[in-house]
Amino acid sequence: MQGGRVDEKIISMLVVVAVMLFLNSVAVAGGKATEAECVAKCKAAAKMVQEKGL
Repeated sequence: MQGGRVDEKIISMLVVVAVMLFLNSVAVAGGKATEAECVAKCKAAAKMVQEKGL
């Protein structure tokens, strides 16, 4: 069943995007995080989703 795998990939991508948006909004609100810190957190979140899945 290939439809399930496609749905799983789409959901994973949406989770990563949501986490990135959340982390960026926290950084902007606090005004203390640098761009490099935001990128590092987003990469860590993407790695976690890839390793553990949903």
